Amino acid sequence: MKKTKKSHEQYLNELYADMFSQEQAHDEFRYLCNRSRDNYTTSSNIINAYTNHTLGSLLRKYDPVAFNSSFNEWK
Repeated sequence: MKKTKKSHEQYLNELYADMFSQEQAHDEFRYLCNRSRDNYTTSSNIINAYTNHTLGSLLRKYDPVAFNSSFNEWK
């Protein structure tokens, strides 16, 4: 598999789906709800992302710095 940002996003989606319970996912990504951030989301979006196995996509969209750091380590 080619190591692209899209493939890393899919990898994180699968990893986080297996790694976290719904409550753990909410706790882990709650910082993305902070309104003082330029780009923030809601708790319900975090729960929906958990349910749809798209927490990696959520991270890529709302915290690109953390996503890119993770991607560079993964490469």
